[in-house]
Amino acid sequence: MDNCVFKGSDTDTILDLYCNEIISYNISDHNDNELVLEALRSATKKVDVKGTILHSDQGHQFTSIDYTEYLQSLKMKKSMSRKANCWDNAPMESFFGRLKEESIRIQKPRTIKEVYQLIDWYMDFYNHKRKQKGLRSLAPIQFKQKISA
Repeated sequence: MDNCVFKGSDTDTILDLYCNEIISYNISDHNDNELVLEALRSATKKVDVKGTILHSDQGHQFTSIDYTEYLQSLKMKKSMSRKANCWDNAPMESFFGRLKEESIRIQKPRTIKEVYQLIDWYMDFYNHKRKQKGLRSLAPIQFKQKISA
């Protein structure tokens, strides 16, 4: 789990490291607890989160009492990066780098609405169409379906 900023918007994203699927994300114009809690609520509607480990950086939302208590209520385990160590969160850093390089820098959205629409498009593209070498040249959803078949 991590968040990324695009001029006036923040994006919090939950990535499944098994198949690189974006399980859930939330976009907001405020970098606050609700941003990350809503991404978590969305994830619980899609997958069974009980017993899973949720890794994040040490941003204020992820160290908050509300966040910690919500994870505990879901029976999830909290994992956090070491201070000032982006390598601990490399999968998310890599994902956000790709998102910026493959969509934001190409499309150059001019309004916050365009940013939101572009992020929505990219999340769908990434999960369903973006082939990844580490997933046998399949997109995350295709890989997950093939493995579970």
